Amino acid sequence: MTIKIPIWNIADTTYQFSLNGDEFAVGGELSSQNIDNCIRIRDDQGLDTFDFHLLRRGVTIDLGQFGGESFVTNLEGGPHAKIVCESLIENATGGRASDTIYGNDYANVIIGGRGGDDLWGNDGSDTFVYRGIRSSTVLLHDTIEDFVSGEDYIVLRQLDANSTLPGRQHFRWIDDHAFSKHAGELRFHNGHLLGDTNGDGHADFRIDIGGDAEVHRADLIL
Repeated sequence: MTIKIPIWNIADTTYQFSLNGDEFAVGGELSSQNIDNCIRIRDDQGLDTFDFHLLRRGVTIDLGQFGGESFVTNLEGGPHAKIVCESLIENATGGRASDTIYGNDYANVIIGGRGGDDLWGNDGSDTFVYRGIRSSTVLLHDTIEDFVSGEDYIVLRQLDANSTLPGRQHFRWIDDHAFSKHAGELRFHNGHLLGDTNGDGHADFRIDIGGDAEVHRADLIL
């Protein structure tokens, strides 16, 4: 049995993937229903998202270098998804393990989720969004491989930068200065974006920036 190729979807759409044993499903379709074990999605309009946040296994999400013309998501050699030719998916959300996510030449919003994720925005003005301190820790941190200062953005406004106070506090930028044992400080040093959330003078949150790229205050949404 093969999956019906859907008509072109032209609205803003989030495709939420979930696991069903060793296969995954989206929109009520199972990957095993297709002869080559894949789900095909046709979508070239609106702002669309592939959302894998329910998965606890690492995935590779490739939105395609030229606008999603080739997309493959591997689940450790298992099922995968493909976008048919001329489709375009702009945004991607990873799962709860360590993922690899590639953007495309458009302005992508990329959310790695938990785990130590390897993130590539590729061309376009890309936005990397973080929703919790545990999404990139010192021991299991993300790497943004191709960050471009002045073009890309890192969003940290949903994080609680100070664990010593109730509610959600925002980070305070200290450039490349050393931590001063005040909770909520955020610095960039030697290719690392580091945040101290408890005021002990050590980083609790970390994102590595690939290459020789710098991160400045204007690149951050705090």
